[in-house]
Amino acid sequence: AISKCGPMLAASIMVQTVFSYELVYSLPSINKVKYEEVLCTIPPDLQLSAVGVFILLMFNNIPSMYRAGQIALRSSKRKTELASGPCEKADVKLSIGLRLVVFTFAVLTEVATWSAILTTGVMFILTSSSVELLVRSTVA
Repeated sequence: AISKCGPMLAASIMVQTVFSYELVYSLPSINKVKYEEVLCTIPPDLQLSAVGVFILLMFNNIPSMYRAGQIALRSSKRKTELASGPCEKADVKLSIGLRLVVFTFAVLTEVATWSAILTTGVMFILTSSSVELLVRSTVA
């Protein structure tokens, strides 16, 4: 599994981490900007609605992350494909330590980058300078 999925997992983690890092540091700091310049240019009800829609769209990923965690920690069988016929079920015999390594690299990294993107998206919505940017950042 590491030889087939490891490089793509590493690339995914790297891209998501760089993406969320760059987004966070490209936003104006709420502490350094005058309140009226950034936070008062968009109606508050529109900002709250946009944050709600963004969070709703982001929460769609939670069930798949939960399922991936269950598979990493609890799976006991797997299907093996045979060239000559139907699939067979095989036992998965992994130690808890190896399962935790898989869980850490496959699931916890996804949760961490998802959390960073969620935080960055909310910050971007709250610091948008125009309604157009607010709507784009909500659904993008």
